[in-house]
Amino acid sequence: MIFVLLFLMVSIFFLMVVNNLTRLYANKRKMVDMFKPMNEFIMEDLLMSMKKSVTALKNSFTDCQEMFEALGDVNRQNILLVLCDTTCSTGLRVGAITAAVNLSRPAVSHHLKILRAAKLVSVRHEGAMNFYYADIQTNFDKLQTLLTNLATLKENTIHHD
Repeated sequence: MIFVLLFLMVSIFFLMVVNNLTRLYANKRKMVDMFKPMNEFIMEDLLMSMKKSVTALKNSFTDCQEMFEALGDVNRQNILLVLCDTTCSTGLRVGAITAAVNLSRPAVSHHLKILRAAKLVSVRHEGAMNFYYADIQTNFDKLQTLLTNLATLKENTIHHD
């Protein structure tokens, strides 16, 4: 008789546990289903934000493309470094740049033309003489925007480890 009562009590307890687990699972499914649209909205918002970041980054790269192409040549880098030691009021003439970078006059003139087109170098005219100087400030805002857009994309990127 005691065994029967004990068996009934264990059976009832087991049924209660199973019933509670079933309810918990059903509630969990309801919770998951309830938050599913919110999760989809968050993911969609995140994807839209990433898409905007990529578009902004692409535009920044396009804005900086001419400058990057100009800086892609070691001779132009050397010319720019030589010109960084001058100011707008002083500048250097082509002959002085030629001596400093060991290139021919036509080569220096060609590289200066590309650097001027990229707005990395400016010229000051004084009569018939031209004085070239580095004009880094003009492109600084473009570079700053590019770096900001890179940082924004990095923040919006989902990392899968």
